[in-house]
Order: sequence, then structure tokens, then C-alpha cells
Amino acid sequence: MLDPLDKCCFRLLKAQWDKRLVEVQRMSGATKISKASFTQLVDELWPISLTPENIKSGFKSTGIYPSDRTKYPKARFCSQMIASYNLQNFPTKNILLMVHYQPPVFRDEIGRKAKRLKSYASKTFVPSFIRERCFKK
Repeated sequence: MLDPLDKCCFRLLKAQWDKRLVEVQRMSGATKISKASFTQLVDELWPISLTPENIKSGFKSTGIYPSDRTKYPKARFCSQMIASYNLQNFPTKNILLMVHYQPPVFRDEIGRKAKRLKSYASKTFVPSFIRERCFKK
């Protein structure tokens, strides 16, 4: 999980929301809450869950800051993306890929942006999974 706010702040907000919603529904006997009640609950819970301490702990627990590679085991990532990343560490393989790669012909209606992208891709190494998505024949 890479999003620090999802991991700490919004998880806490959701847990508090569920608990508070049950309390409100028990007190009022209603199954639905009004828009006014909704905004009042969000206003009450938002400052509790999005504190500077929670935000900092979110970045720390995801390993974004301070940087911690042990938070991301390789088994959690797509093997094709890892293989493509590993190719970037070997410049000789990149050169071979650049020499053999012929960008496909773009249709006329795509315009100048596509032509610039095409020329950029032919001059630099673009991982295969990106080439396949961007340059479909």
C-alpha cells in the first residue's frame, strides 16, 4: 500500500465514522441520515483523523519518508514490471532495445502530441509495458 493517507488517516476516519454512525442511528432510530447530519459528522471527525501526527505516521508506515525499501517486498509487485525495471539497470540491453524498436505509425488524427511522443520514445528507453499501452498498432 503506497498511499499514506489511506493507510493511516482515512482508515481511522472510516473506523470513527462507522462507530459514530451507529451511535447516531441508535439515538435517532433512523436508518438514513440527513445531509445536515452528514456534514456535521464529517466536520466532527475530520480534525480528529487528519492530524499532523497521523499524516507523518502514514508516510513513515508506508516507507515513503524516511525512505524504507523493506516496506515493499518484491512478491507484492507485478513480475513483468519488475523485469522491465531490472532491464533499466543494464544499459547494454537498453541500447539493443532502442536499436530494434520501431515505433508504429500513428494515425493522422492523433496530431502533433503523438508525433512528439513517438520521437521521444524512439530516442529514449521506454519500458515494454508502457510501449504496448501507448503505441498500439
